[in-house]
Amino acid sequence: MAELETITRKNEVQKVVDKITQETDVENIHQLAEMVEQQLLVRKVKFPLLEYATELLTEFIPNEKQGQFCLILAKQHTIGGNVVIGKLLQQTIATHFEEHIDTACTCISEGAVWYSADLIGERVIGHSLLVQPTITLEKMRSLKHSQNQWIVRSLGAGSHYAIKKGLDRAWADHLFQLLLSLAQRKEKHIKTGIGWAAKTTAKFHPEIIKNYSEQIANTEYTGQWFRTKIAIGLKRHTHAQGN
Repeated sequence: MAELETITRKNEVQKVVDKITQETDVENIHQLAEMVEQQLLVRKVKFPLLEYATELLTEFIPNEKQGQFCLILAKQHTIGGNVVIGKLLQQTIATHFEEHIDTACTCISEGAVWYSADLIGERVIGHSLLVQPTITLEKMRSLKHSQNQWIVRSLGAGSHYAIKKGLDRAWADHLFQLLLSLAQRKEKHIKTGIGWAAKTTAKFHPEIIKNYSEQIANTEYTGQWFRTKIAIGLKRHTHAQGN
């Protein structure tokens, strides 16, 4: 089997995107998605370069067709496609919140695999937490009841991203309350996603963990897996402080 072509520079990405936009009718969104897959996603491209490509493509894809483009891309089931979807929705989440969150959830459901939940969850939910935490948290409180395990997992990925990127402590506290409400879930992939966010909270905001120590210690309220992730996060905080 021939080795996949690798793209390593922005100027190479620019050439590929130029080819896509020059040979595609912008009104034919199905053709555009196919071209993105054939010209970009079948090659080895690191995520930052895929995000750069998406920024260039955003200027070409009409706003009203971006959701449809993402849904078509999701059906191709490529790992890189999730990065493109997440970055595309991220860029205008502030002005198309409900539409883009719904599209993200549909794409995550279509992917039905952990990396779709994580890659899209970080870029859409995580970014939205940073720029508009009030409405994002409200939406997350609704999404936590989803019957789709991948959507619930994505809440953990988004939370991890936002906290790591500097989410304000007060909002991190509200977010941790949401994580605690999921601390008794049994599904493997939900435990992984939510536990990831709990660990990150403990690493960056150990004072929040202290404030909820009784609930965390309560075995009827919190699963052992959640406490384990908290313990790991607290150790990493201590290590980062040089203690």
